[in-house]
Amino acid sequence: MLGDWNNKSTQIGIRRFSALAFPDGLVERILLAHSNRAEGKGFVEIMNCGTRAWRATLRVVRRAAAVLLVALAVTPFHAAEASTFQKVYASSNQALLTKWGRRYERGEGVKRNVDRAIRLYCKAAKKGHALAQYYLGWLYANGNGVRRNDALAAAWLRKAASRNHPQARNTLKLLRTKKKRSAQCLLSDGLPIGTKRRHAAHPAKGRIGDMVRNLAPEYRLDPNLVLAVVEAESNFNPKALSPKNAQGLMQLIPETAQRFGVKDVWDPEQNLRGGMGYLRWLLDHFNEDVKLALAGYNAGEKAVQRHRGVPPYDETRAYVKRIARRFESLSARQGRSDDPVGVGRNPYPAPRLLADIPNREPLPSSLRAPGFIP
Repeated sequence: MLGDWNNKSTQIGIRRFSALAFPDGLVERILLAHSNRAEGKGFVEIMNCGTRAWRATLRVVRRAAAVLLVALAVTPFHAAEASTFQKVYASSNQALLTKWGRRYERGEGVKRNVDRAIRLYCKAAKKGHALAQYYLGWLYANGNGVRRNDALAAAWLRKAASRNHPQARNTLKLLRTKKKRSAQCLLSDGLPIGTKRRHAAHPAKGRIGDMVRNLAPEYRLDPNLVLAVVEAESNFNPKALSPKNAQGLMQLIPETAQRFGVKDVWDPEQNLRGGMGYLRWLLDHFNEDVKLALAGYNAGEKAVQRHRGVPPYDETRAYVKRIARRFESLSARQGRSDDPVGVGRNPYPAPRLLADIPNREPLPSSLRAPGFIP
């Protein structure tokens, strides 16, 4: 496999490889022993390399092979996943589209992506697939990665119920909404599929932006509000440190980090979770008033309570005004009809989970389809 060991170019190649993968001097000794053997001095020289050296070599080779395999596997992962989605989306098989939509919604075997789930559900639902229509209704009813919209949920559930889907009929009764609208497929940014998205999203791109958009719905927060706060606090620098010892993406002081269970303030996800937890607490505390919550985030909730409103501090007032304008601008660009900051209310109300609806009776197990989420 290695060709002529006595060939000079072969030995140079082996030495270069050995510098990367093998213990110091091992291959040199093997080459020397082989050269001696070629001259009739015997194979015993090779054995003098020692069992211990061979075992060390084997460990190194195994580690190198593992690293190589991981590198080869990870490099095309995202491209392969995108290719898989395109192939599934091109299918006309409604059951297949719905099955893969469920996988993307739940992150089963693929990276969770609600927008891809909606696209797949929507294609199957428009062809009349009752289960896909039901899943869309359930998604919008719970606000699971998208803005909760009872009227839109009811529109899709009615379609599924008209095709004799038992869970859709029961869920529709639990919603108790009188609003009627056409069944649309709205993605996580609130815009219909096919809408030209120029400046639709916050300019934050990459891992931190994706992390915020994935985590914010867990805390019932608009991702754009969180991104506006991160932008004002640290300008997306996870290593930011203020003179007042505020740390990380959301500039948590040690007391706030401890209060909200942050163990490593320099870990981006932990920092975001701590900041979002505090922001959600402030919104709950101040009855969903965004301006008061932002003032509390900057100056502390006690200062807001003491002054019965936004404290008369120049820094705090400028902070609230800057984030309010940024958030309002982003919301307007996404085509929202509400004016979330202008009226001082959080545009992402607490998701109205079906489990929280009063007097809800659990569905009989006989009516639950496979994969039903109670």
